[in-house]
Amino acid sequence: MSDESRFLKQRLPQLLIASSGLLTLEILIGAVLRFVLRVPSDITALGIDQTFLVGVLTSVPFILALGYAGRWLARHDMRRDRYPRIFYWFLVGGFAFLSVNVPLMALFPLSELVVASWIRWGLSIGLTVGVWVGIAEARTIENTLTKERQKIRMEQLEAQRDLFEYLNSLLRHEVLNTANTIDGYATLLLETNASDTETHHYADVISQQSTDLEVIIEDIRILLRILDGTAEFTPIDLDEKISEETDLLETTYPDVEITVDLPDEAVVYGDSLIRRLFGNLVRNAIEHNNSDVARVAVDGAKVDDSIVITISDNGPGIPEDVRNTLFERPRKAQVNHGLGLYLVGKLVEYYGGRIELVSTDGDGSTFEISFPLAGAEAAAQSEESPRPSGFGLQSELP
Repeated sequence: MSDESRFLKQRLPQLLIASSGLLTLEILIGAVLRFVLRVPSDITALGIDQTFLVGVLTSVPFILALGYAGRWLARHDMRRDRYPRIFYWFLVGGFAFLSVNVPLMALFPLSELVVASWIRWGLSIGLTVGVWVGIAEARTIENTLTKERQKIRMEQLEAQRDLFEYLNSLLRHEVLNTANTIDGYATLLLETNASDTETHHYADVISQQSTDLEVIIEDIRILLRILDGTAEFTPIDLDEKISEETDLLETTYPDVEITVDLPDEAVVYGDSLIRRLFGNLVRNAIEHNNSDVARVAVDGAKVDDSIVITISDNGPGIPEDVRNTLFERPRKAQVNHGLGLYLVGKLVEYYGGRIELVSTDGDGSTFEISFPLAGAEAAAQSEESPRPSGFGLQSELP
């Protein structure tokens, strides 16, 4: 980048304001000189005064517009790499008007003060017209580029949506079916081999891994649905959705004690994915619980215009080295808390809520989640307003 371009990108607004100030100063100096020196007219003194007055009246609006151009550029977010082009138009405008007026001045016997006033008059018009032509051109270019970017972005989003649909179908029909098949054969081996045999042990490992794979596949499908942005928010009864999820988990983990105590009419904005949020938290509490009898309690209370839900367990607590990264995307070096809590954090953000780990020690952990309650009037509006897609997740997903 040249020193000139760097200077213009930093100082063009000040330069335009200073130019308008100098032209204004020239008017004041010219007026003072005419009054003090009483310059004789080449035609008549009255003619000179009239010419000067007409020049002032016609140039003042352009001088003000020139100063306003500098202020406009300083206050608007136009890209500064457009400034050199605007400056060139600024110079071209001034040069063009002088080129037209200098030959005209040569045709008349004028005093130096009249010539100076004429030059100022031509510059005020030429510089102002030039700079606003430059600004108009820069804005046209930026608007055109913005529309092109929006068009490209829409095409990318459409292509991305098609890809999400394909990946979702692939996960559902191919990968998940394959995992189910693996788990089915592993279960068959478990049933047909004694528990003390190596075959039974290996089949048990395969079954556990295939179950984990199914959970991961479901988590990925949920993330794809969030990114797809096709879901709409409707009023959701949390008590109903959480009870459905905990009933399913009690079937999967019959030895676990799960209690749910939520207030009546705990209605929030959401969709079918909201139950998965709580399912991940409860499942995570169960799978990391080494107590003789695992217990998980889901309690809720209305606080002002929000519903605050706590999920507590009697497990060993969360290791200190992962507490600060619980809701971050898992890395290879820290996958011990899995995709579940990362997904939980994103889902809470998706629904406009907040989640935090409020306590964890050797007697268990407690998570607190809060959501804004859905009012009847707002709920009706929510049914008609789809949730915007993505919520910044594209930049965080691998």
